Amino acid sequence: MIIDSLKRVKFVSMKDKAKYFGMITVATIIIVFALNYAHINQQGTVTDVFRPIAENILDGKGYQCAEFGDEALTYPLWGYTLLVAADSLTGTNGLFLLTLQAILCYIGILYFYKLFMIQKRYFHLLLFLPFIAMMSVKWPDAIAGALLIPYAYYGFSYIKTARLKHLIINGLLLGLILNFRSEYLYLPIFTAVLSVLPTFKQYRKPAIISGLVGTALAVLLLIPWIVRSYNITDEIHLSATNGGAVMYISLGQLPDNPWGIVPLDQTAFDFAAAKGLPHPYSAEADKIFKAETKKLILENPGLFIKKCANNLFASLYRGVYTGEFANLAITFDRRLEINQNISSRSGLGSKITALFNLPAEESSAIIAEKIIQALFVPIFFMLLLKFMFLLIKMPSAENKLLMFFLAGIIIYKFLIISAIQYEYRHMNAVYMFLLGTWLMYRRKRTTP
Repeated sequence: MIIDSLKRVKFVSMKDKAKYFGMITVATIIIVFALNYAHINQQGTVTDVFRPIAENILDGKGYQCAEFGDEALTYPLWGYTLLVAADSLTGTNGLFLLTLQAILCYIGILYFYKLFMIQKRYFHLLLFLPFIAMMSVKWPDAIAGALLIPYAYYGFSYIKTARLKHLIINGLLLGLILNFRSEYLYLPIFTAVLSVLPTFKQYRKPAIISGLVGTALAVLLLIPWIVRSYNITDEIHLSATNGGAVMYISLGQLPDNPWGIVPLDQTAFDFAAAKGLPHPYSAEADKIFKAETKKLILENPGLFIKKCANNLFASLYRGVYTGEFANLAITFDRRLEINQNISSRSGLGSKITALFNLPAEESSAIIAEKIIQALFVPIFFMLLLKFMFLLIKMPSAENKLLMFFLAGIIIYKFLIISAIQYEYRHMNAVYMFLLGTWLMYRRKRTTP
């Protein structure tokens, strides 16, 4: 009887601990969302593109906006647009969106622990900041980034167990992701290739099946977009028609590039205007941008390789997005003005000088924000180095399989941002996989 009573006490204690951890996790998410509520990153696209299209949908005017004329649009992907439409319908001015993203953030954290099978610790919440910060911004990256964690969980679970349910969920999750961010289209094939290495012969068949079936299921969820874009352009499009413009302006990410390309959206608009196009995101413009990009690369492939190397190097040392908390003390327009002033300066020293020349209340707020961001630069780099080390040294066969599966996602992301476009926020999508690997290894090292 005494032993049974002790067991019940222990059970209640563990249950309470899980409950308290869940409550504190929710509180942490709410705090970060509140502190980053005035974010400005990518919000021009939300206010000028997503929301006008969403309001036109609700008004029965179709998928279009004044920014791009009166034509039916094949940009942007409609996943996030439909969520913005739901937000407009509720009249919450972004609160519906952020609530949904906060829920997905919590779900992503739950699947993080399911994927890596590690015990919940309160100090993890501090390390989750880049993930929570990414989720607190109104952009498609939040939805895709949250779904990528359960996608990885079900993809790995299928390769390990060959359970059909996991395969179906994995493919459907990818399909949802592709309706928000199209660059993940070839991800299942890539992860499958790394999962069939000679070390994992017994997993070869489910890995190949996961790559093929996962892609097929994902494309199935893209059929509505494919049919619609075909009716407009008489061509099949698996993604939005902004890829060509992105590829073109991304050539400008090579410093002092001989093409004279400035890596800003305005460059794409100027190029489109010079070609007599109303905007750079139509199907016609997409083909022209892709042809021009291909021509420039073939004329000087060495410079393109240099550009890719520059993007890769930047992704290693610039860290991750951690929030724009200074905006609580600075107005939207004023922060834009400050950002433009600082980014126009050449050299780190000049940028720091410009920052310190601001009024004290502005400079102190931005400095505090930048310190938080700077702290995660070595953390991200350390996690990346640790991942590469553990990819070779991880002793457990099951953990090594997980490592190679996650390596597929991580390497795929690095290849995309190197070859096409890099922004430091793009690294947030793989941050949790690097963090989880380190925590999993730490658990193995500390467990007696």
